[in-house]
Order: sequence, then structure tokens, then C-alpha cells
Amino acid sequence: MNRTASIIVGLILVVVIGVAVWLATKPAANETSQQSTSESQTTPPAATPQPAADQPASESTVVTVNYDNNGFNPTTITIKSGQTLTFVNKTSSSIQPASDPHPQHTENPELNVGNVSAGQSKSVTPKKTGTFGMHDHLNPSHTVAITVE
Repeated sequence: MNRTASIIVGLILVVVIGVAVWLATKPAANETSQQSTSESQTTPPAATPQPAADQPASESTVVTVNYDNNGFNPTTITIKSGQTLTFVNKTSSSIQPASDPHPQHTENPELNVGNVSAGQSKSVTPKKTGTFGMHDHLNPSHTVAITVE
């Protein structure tokens, strides 16, 4: 009987230790909610969804074209006449989005954005319909096609 009691006590100890380890590694409910709260406070708000390249955008949407060291992204945009088109410069130097041809920029002067400093953005609202080529005047090999419907 003494041996049986020792086995039972040993099994109880194993179960108690297992439960203690499990509880120690499981986050408490209030820690999870505090973590979620702090994450929601430090997470920036989600960006406004932008239409995909080659897709018409709704009238109320601002269409964003990012510019990084690889050039414009996306490289093909379709917008409605009178809709806002915003160029965001994600590089460490200035850019100058302008309509083709380089260097005259006469295809659609409405799209000649001018200088956009590093980390800044500028917007235009083209009304002339058609498909227009654009480039960075300072790096003409970086191009984007804009269709205004």
C-alpha cells in the first residue's frame, strides 16, 4: 500500500507541475487585452484603399502614385476626369513628375507636377481625357502611363 500511495503522489505532482507550467506560459486574459490595446495605439491607421493599376477609380477616391528608387509604382493608372492624382516621393531626393515628351512636357501640361521634395507629396486634378505618358524630369527613364477617362 505504501508503494501505491507513492505512485499516486508522484502522478499528482506531475499533473500539478504540468498545469503550473502551462499556466505560466499562457498569457492572462487581461494581458492579451492590454497587448491588443497597446498594439492598436501604436499601429498606424490603415491606408485608404487605392484602386489597382489599370482599374478605374471611383469619383471620391484619391489615386496615389508612389515614387521610390525604382521609379513610379504603379506604372499604369486609370482615373476619372476631375479626380485627384497624388504623387508621393519616397526617396531621399527631389523628383519632378512631368508629362511626355522629355524635356518639353507638352503632352498634357495638367500633369506637370513640378518639384516634389523628399518625403513629400503633390497632387494634380487632370480634366483632359486620354492616355498620357509621364516621367521624372530628373530621371526620364522612370515612367508612368496615366489614362484619364
